[in-house]
Amino acid sequence: MDIKECRICGGMTKVLFNDGADFFLLDGRSPAFGVSYCSICEIGYSFPALPPDEFSIYYPDDFEAYVPKKTFWGFLQKIKYGSDLKKISAYLDPGQKFLFEVGAGRGEFLRAAKDRGFEVSGIEPGGQGVRFAASQYDIHLNQVFASEMRFERPWDVIVARHVLEHLDGFRECLEKIYQKGLARGGILFLKLPRMDSWEAKKFGKFWHGFDLPRHRVHFTKGGLSRILKGIGFCEISIQGEVVAEDMIRSIRYHALHAAPGIQKILAQCFNSLPHGLKFMICQLAGYLLCPWGAGRMIVVARKR
Repeated sequence: MDIKECRICGGMTKVLFNDGADFFLLDGRSPAFGVSYCSICEIGYSFPALPPDEFSIYYPDDFEAYVPKKTFWGFLQKIKYGSDLKKISAYLDPGQKFLFEVGAGRGEFLRAAKDRGFEVSGIEPGGQGVRFAASQYDIHLNQVFASEMRFERPWDVIVARHVLEHLDGFRECLEKIYQKGLARGGILFLKLPRMDSWEAKKFGKFWHGFDLPRHRVHFTKGGLSRILKGIGFCEISIQGEVVAEDMIRSIRYHALHAAPGIQKILAQCFNSLPHGLKFMICQLAGYLLCPWGAGRMIVVARKR
């Protein structure tokens, strides 16, 4: 089996698969991508690397992060924002109210935080998201990549929801947040897929959490905790988050692109069900199987 070098420890990683594709946007009609895994660092990496000019097709203007969710899905998203802010507030003293978001998208989470009394700011590389946040919520976002972000002041909370997995230089981003972004005692709040979840093990290359080639790094619970401790974070809490829509997408990819067999037939049968029924089945299954690792992680860590 092919091996590649780990970006953290320099050791050799094993290739888990090399025949993945962009199933989400390009419906499998992309070049082949793969994932390798370092058993020492417990971190996975996507390959091959892509130059910036080749990445644009994987982040079109109508990418879901830039398009407002409607009706029921928008309502669910607002509930999640409230739940996340409640978790964050539980770690803060009354005077801690300055919140910064890395990869703020359309600014909807920042608006929810602003409505709850936080003073907010953030960055977003997508121009459409920056313009939407300014015009709809009067929130100014700096249009830069995470590797280029600068902190003009220390922040009580720094949020990165589904950002780290998109960054080849994720460790440098975390170090910059710790050293220059967070105030002493401040909170880092992360949301990201969990590579050692039951979903990843069950669906393999069709797991939506891999989301190739946009997701460049794939984290396990133990691997991420070790990285955060090494940087200096303490009071690290990692909880699971069940997202039925992720499971629905994974099953759809399997139904469309898996090799013929009984699992493909079962996936096709499930895929033909009404979406509401699929959502309820996956939500229930996710909660029942949560002890074996939900597909996403919610991480809170404090700067010493």
